[in-house]
This record gives sequence, C-alpha cells and structure tokens, in this order.
Amino acid sequence: MARTASPARAIAYPQRSDPRPPIVHVGNTDFGLIEDLFSLISIDQDTIIVLPTSYESGFDRISDDEWSEGTLAWKARKTCVVYEDVFKTSSPHPRLAEYLGRDPWTALPLLKKPSGPPLEGLMMHHHEL
Repeated sequence: MARTASPARAIAYPQRSDPRPPIVHVGNTDFGLIEDLFSLISIDQDTIIVLPTSYESGFDRISDDEWSEGTLAWKARKTCVVYEDVFKTSSPHPRLAEYLGRDPWTALPLLKKPSGPPLEGLMMHHHEL
C-alpha cells in the first residue's frame, strides 16, 4: 500500500497594522496553566485566550517579535489549526471548550469561557469530598 504525505500547512502570522494595548496577564490566570507552558487568561466576560508563558506584555517591537516567533507561540497557533479542523462540523464537541477563532492581533486561540470552575478548583473540591 502506498503511503502519501499531506502537504505542510502554512500557519499565518498576525498582520499588525494597529498595535493594541498588551494583554494584562500578571496574576490573572483565572483558568490555570496548561503544563506550565500556556496560561488561560480571561480577556472579557465570555472569552479566554491561550497565552504562552513567554508572552511579553509591552509595546517594544523587538521583544514582541521574540515571543511571537518563539516555539510556544508556534505551538499555540498550531492549536488554532486543530480547533478549526475539529469545529468544521456544525455541532461542537461536548468535551472541548468552544473555539471562537484567532485573536486578530496575536493570532493566538480564543476559546469560550467554560461555565464551570477552573480545573484546579474542581479537582480540589472533589478531592476534599
């Protein structure tokens, strides 16, 4: 049986025409960390962003390029591709947070805020029972 390879996917870097204020994430890990590499940060009432821990929150273009082209930012952007493939169907997956799209400035994934408590709080609650 012949084995075929899929072509490499191009993951677009964000187009930044108008710099916006940086995402405030110091002490704002509402929904915890993923393997100590990504913070889940609430950016409004219904939305969280998957933010690499290497994110630099400043207006300096040089440091912005450093985190934006780093390994963690690349992995976060690959997450967008996976979510876009999973959510091609009309019904969302019952065990995944709903994917809302890419952040227009950073191209990082935006997810619908879960209705329940953060995972750490849920685990601590059930551990005590």
